[in-house]
Amino acid sequence: MATIDLTNWIGDGIAGSHQMIADDTLTISAAKQGTPFNVRLCTGDISGDLYYEVSILDLSGSLAVGLVSEEGFLPGWKTKGYFYNGNLSDGSAGLVIGFGPKTEVGATLGVFLKRQASSFQVIFYHNGRCLGPGFSIRDSNNVPLFPCLHVSGKATVKVSSGAVPSVLTRSSEGSADDGYTGTWKINQLFAGPELMEYPLTDEKRAVTLNVEKLGEEKQYRLTLKIVNTFVTTIELAGKMEAFDSIKFITQTISTKMLPPPELSELESMLGHGLHGGQNESNGFKKMIVNSAGGLLISGPITEMSFVKYEQVFEPVTSI
Repeated sequence: MATIDLTNWIGDGIAGSHQMIADDTLTISAAKQGTPFNVRLCTGDISGDLYYEVSILDLSGSLAVGLVSEEGFLPGWKTKGYFYNGNLSDGSAGLVIGFGPKTEVGATLGVFLKRQASSFQVIFYHNGRCLGPGFSIRDSNNVPLFPCLHVSGKATVKVSSGAVPSVLTRSSEGSADDGYTGTWKINQLFAGPELMEYPLTDEKRAVTLNVEKLGEEKQYRLTLKIVNTFVTTIELAGKMEAFDSIKFITQTISTKMLPPPELSELESMLGHGLHGGQNESNGFKKMIVNSAGGLLISGPITEMSFVKYEQVFEPVTSI
């Protein structure tokens, strides 16, 4: 394992952007909105394995963590490397969407460079959970790679070497205390005033729901993916029999792609349940994790049933 100096950082040369080290924290500021600023470690030989962690103390904008070669370290979007910010990126383009949780204040992100005879893997961690290899790259020349942070806006972080991870494959999300947090896959749908079962083909069973607990107590971000992606925020607002009553506290937003005919009715039905929950009587009103571990979200004319889902990601093999 390489021993690295975590205090010597250099910027990518964009005028007006800067980095500052104070005590054990690093503050990085991009010069203007929309143009990222990259900083990397400037240190000695790190051609072997290495591991580092980034604890996010403050963030206004976005932050990606990863690795970059000396040749790939260029200004702004021109940088080419191996990055994670919730998605996998090469520094200029998203490569895998939804690889892990978003990078937010309070999170600790780990980056592990694991070298083999003629290749290397870049394995990412979020709050101690292994997300698995994001990149698996052939490299017979053992090109040195440097820790690199890619910031749009401003970030204050603490960088440390941390303990070398023992888990190298993707771990399950586990269960939050309330049971809601995680990714779910639809397995049943009931629709109409009498809540009759709606038939789900294999294609329709691809619908997923991500439930993310927010900083405020009892608040959750819901991200429903059909063809379009619907995002809204709810708050638990007391009990409704055995269920938790839900209150929509933000407008539901969505992408605007045209779904294929076979998914159009399904998307309209579920999208209406999210949009309608804000100001109509027919939107979703309550949810519960039942005794079998399934998630049920219900309204007067639509009820969705989900099972826990762990998506499998193949590592990116080239950039």
